[in-house]
Amino acid sequence: LSNLHVLTKTSSPSVNHTGRGVPSCDFLMRTVMSMFMDTLPEVELNDLLTLIISSCVNINQFNMRIISWNVNGLRAVHRKDALSPIWKMNPDIFFINETKAHPEQLPEELQKPENYYAYFNSATSRNGYSGVALYSKVKPEMVVYDVKKIKDEEGRYIEAHYSNKLVVIGCYFPNGGGEPHRLKYKLTFYDQFLEHIENLRKGGHSIIFCGDVNVAH
Repeated sequence: LSNLHVLTKTSSPSVNHTGRGVPSCDFLMRTVMSMFMDTLPEVELNDLLTLIISSCVNINQFNMRIISWNVNGLRAVHRKDALSPIWKMNPDIFFINETKAHPEQLPEELQKPENYYAYFNSATSRNGYSGVALYSKVKPEMVVYDVKKIKDEEGRYIEAHYSNKLVVIGCYFPNGGGEPHRLKYKLTFYDQFLEHIENLRKGGHSIIFCGDVNVAH
């Protein structure tokens, strides 16, 4: 745990719209999983992950709790009951990266969880690949899956508009591994994403974006 304390102090922060630095949830969770998976009982590991997620993002200006997690297969984590700690935390918005499923392939409790509105964007180019989901307690005024400036056939993007011009974006960014064209796709995606959110910001929106950014420093 002392190593974990050092990680939280030295890892590069992500910054929310208020300008405050917060640890990267995905980075911390992956690190903890690798450090403690073989040594901690499942219950204690879940408690530890819950503690990390709880401390990562708490958007005080809008009085919201937002959680983002790359699950690497939504059906698999559901079968293992690994989502229970998340639901117990009662997030206002829960964004999931890499669902690897279409909505009709999910059980009813994931398609329509109690007290949440559910939105999905799945890959059209490949089955069992990528995919994102957004669960929201408050029904958004508008949900956008396709942005003209962002080329996305892999189910990587959800944009939810709320009152007071708040926009919450969940995005599973491409990685640059494999063939050279994937790196080009990744960098183009980043440029398109930045241009889009800059336009939203110039339009007077407050923007929160979360997800797996697929960047290492």
